[in-house]
Amino acid sequence: MNKKNAGMYRMLVAIITVCTVGIVFALTTSAQSFVQNGSFEQDLEGWVTNGSEAITTPENDWLPDNGGDKLLNYWSEESYEADTYQVITGLEDGQYELKAWFANSGTVESSVMYAVSGEELEIEIPTTGEWQEMSLEVEVEAGEVTVGFYSNAHAGAWLGVDLVSLEKLEGENVRDDFINGVDISTLTKVEDNGGTFYDQGVQADPVEILASYGANYARLKIWEDPLDGDGYNGLDDTIMKAKRIQEHGMKFLLNFHYSDFWADPGRQDKPRAWEEYSFDELVDAVYDHTAETINALQAEGITPDMIQIGNEIRPGMLFPDGNIAENGFSNLATLVNSGIQAVRDHAGDDVDIMLHLDQGGDNSAYRWWFDGIIDAGVTDFQVIGASYYPYWHGTLNDLQENLNDVSDRYDRDVIVVETSYAFTLKDQDGHPNVFGSAEESISGYPATIEGQARFLYDVMQVVKNVPNDRGIGVFYWEPAWLGVEGAGWRAGEGNGWENQAMFDFDGEAIQESLSVFSGAIPPIPEPREEDDGTDPTLEGLELFSYQKPTNASSSEGFGGGKDNAPENAVDGDEYTSWGTDEGTGAWWYVDLEESVSIERVMIHFWDGVAQFELEASDDGEEYRSLGVIDVDSSQVDLSFEGEQARYLRVVITNSTSNWVGFMEFKAYGLEKSSDDENEGNEGNEGNEGNEGNEGNEGNEGNEGNEGNEGNEGNEGNEGNEGNEGNEGNEGNEGTGATNGIDKNDNSTGVDSTSKGDELPNTASSVFNLMLAGLILLIIGAICYHRGRTVKSV
Repeated sequence: MNKKNAGMYRMLVAIITVCTVGIVFALTTSAQSFVQNGSFEQDLEGWVTNGSEAITTPENDWLPDNGGDKLLNYWSEESYEADTYQVITGLEDGQYELKAWFANSGTVESSVMYAVSGEELEIEIPTTGEWQEMSLEVEVEAGEVTVGFYSNAHAGAWLGVDLVSLEKLEGENVRDDFINGVDISTLTKVEDNGGTFYDQGVQADPVEILASYGANYARLKIWEDPLDGDGYNGLDDTIMKAKRIQEHGMKFLLNFHYSDFWADPGRQDKPRAWEEYSFDELVDAVYDHTAETINALQAEGITPDMIQIGNEIRPGMLFPDGNIAENGFSNLATLVNSGIQAVRDHAGDDVDIMLHLDQGGDNSAYRWWFDGIIDAGVTDFQVIGASYYPYWHGTLNDLQENLNDVSDRYDRDVIVVETSYAFTLKDQDGHPNVFGSAEESISGYPATIEGQARFLYDVMQVVKNVPNDRGIGVFYWEPAWLGVEGAGWRAGEGNGWENQAMFDFDGEAIQESLSVFSGAIPPIPEPREEDDGTDPTLEGLELFSYQKPTNASSSEGFGGGKDNAPENAVDGDEYTSWGTDEGTGAWWYVDLEESVSIERVMIHFWDGVAQFELEASDDGEEYRSLGVIDVDSSQVDLSFEGEQARYLRVVITNSTSNWVGFMEFKAYGLEKSSDDENEGNEGNEGNEGNEGNEGNEGNEGNEGNEGNEGNEGNEGNEGNEGNEGNEGNEGNEGTGATNGIDKNDNSTGVDSTSKGDELPNTASSVFNLMLAGLILLIIGAICYHRGRTVKSV
């Protein structure tokens, strides 16, 4: 073949490939949806508008996954009313779900997605700088429904819509035995320390309250010999709670930690009594502990319905023997199989066995782990359990894709065995909470009662949507863990989770969230009302560390849309971070560029740091210690009395993982006098509000950021506080959606190329795309011309 023909052949193959991909994409994105042109790739074909010049369908490269090249776009320099809708006929009567992805900015009087079939339903579109999916359940009557998007907006307000679909629902629940689960492991500790529970003002047993709202399964962890010495989560305490679960008609999941304390990706410590065992003795101890626990429960008339062998054991368990990083899957498989054998010998073959990992949105981690454990000989398990906390574990789409894949790949049922969300950002017990404003921003739901309810509903929908009925349920983690004194995560400490409970700080049942268990569909929540963003404890102090020079012993990993680096800890972006896989001994420092009086240091750590030393220096050479601090919470807040220093250094002195680091480092000192207030870091005095990245609308790298994507040491990370996300849209209140517009009007759709096809600054420029296309066209023409002039060989 000559070069000319070869070049033409390659061009033909490329064209065929592109066309094939386009056809496959079109087929897959439209499957099972009754909406025509739901991604607006054919502009407004199939859609009708009210003729507003604000309506366009421009190309853009900032779209949701599988969003194609175009979107429905509302924007104008003047105030406008825009309405775009589609009349769908020939449907079978019944329940349908209307879904679409949205992103928007600016002030609106009203912005809704709606459906009309007999009655009109609508859902308010919240203000969000990121793409967010919304859904609306619709009952179709007489085989016809009108679906659409209406906005009454102020000048400069923008709305983007993409991936519109309407799918028939086969039933309210995919399966009639769907698990509405709760983990109540800490309940007796709360009650013994004075916690009381109420439903509509009437005091009641919290287990009874949970069951009355539809909870049908409860999970309890068990520790071999509880570290704190108070007996909570030991055998007797577990039996007591299991009896209450059984009395209220709920099923029972028993969760073996094989530890004396919390077992998670950051810590998988052996029970103290097992520390000197040989590996063979350790294998026997796993069997004996499992068997003895089951036998003791059965002696009280209780047999667990499901048993979990290990808790979040992606890195392994019973370290160091069962550590995958040190010993591969072989040792772990032997330990897991020992526990499984004890279940089969003492609880029988009808009990389902679960293997549980964290990182519910990380499909590559699940494939790696389950491929490895199955190849090592562990096959007798029926359920794959996933932890999913949206502020650590990715987006709901990530979770959906992972559950869909692993249920099919390994032919197992799947369950979200841990999840939770905040109903407030307030604190009850003075102990820093895991969930703060940064977690709210990452997750995309407001930290309100309505936000908590909708989040739980959406997670349950993800599990119900797993194909072939393989999604069996959801467990809400610690809904009854109130912030009462004495009921902290360990002796002498507070509770970092009380703002994610399903009872408020007074112990009153949060009906909106609990009702989701019995089938309630909560509305899309409004943004949380913002406070003024000031911290009164920082009054009179100045932030000296903002954007100052930094350095570190090493940097690895990724988070917040960029590689981990020393400067990320002081860049004002609460999602980016400094991190490394160096573990104990790693260090990081900041140069404040002048000697200042240090009064406060605040650090937002990953979970891998157990202890650190804070050091100070005047010259960057000789450092003095300001203290060695144990990290019991992700949020560390240190106070000093006029400690003079130019350099501050953090040295990791103990870690639970090789991966260590932090999202934020803030050093505050006394404000400068008026004579030198213009020197150095102008305008940053105590201003935490400047540290949020206000230009990140459209930056999908911030979604679900755990501070360290791809970083296996960040799992179990208890904290990502910061930016308050979607609040602040004061324009969403107001009139309804119609404002005199007849949504069944069959007027002609407008020409999508007519006017206003300009996106706001949150999206890419059409001009840039056209310029790039022109450049590629020129290059292609040159290559083709060269192919025509070359001699054949």
